[in-house]
Amino acid sequence: MERRRSRLFEKIVSDINRSAVIDSTGTKPVDESKAEKHIVIAEDSPFLNKLIVNTLSEAGYKNIVSFDNGRDAWDYISGHKELKGDIREYVSCLISDIEMPQMDGHHLTKLIKDDDALKKIPVYLFSSLINEQMRVKGNSVGADAQFSKPQIGALINYINDHI
Repeated sequence: MERRRSRLFEKIVSDINRSAVIDSTGTKPVDESKAEKHIVIAEDSPFLNKLIVNTLSEAGYKNIVSFDNGRDAWDYISGHKELKGDIREYVSCLISDIEMPQMDGHHLTKLIKDDDALKKIPVYLFSSLINEQMRVKGNSVGADAQFSKPQIGALINYINDHI
């Protein structure tokens, strides 16, 4: 049921004016010192994946890689484990949907936070499923912050302030 509601939300967004539903108001441009940070996105909706990438690009971020499922995001992130130095030089943060094919965002978050080499990577859950129960679940797996999908401006500003 929740997945169906999420897809309905995405259809509504794609059918009407973006600014009427997605709240990107007040999105601050990124400080130039952070523009080169590496941001990974895991979002299975093509529309929302592109929206997140475009909004981050418009804010000034230059190194964005996106995946349409949690498994591919995990493979990419875990592939950086053996590199020398601070893992956040290679993956500055992850923005993840919760419900996705192959691996959901909660499982992806838990894998990252349970791995000594990766646990410093900030994980931000960005989902239409954020409610009190999901917030508790997100906290239990180690999410650093959680945002409801209409609030992309709040997500971008949070990233600007925390990476």
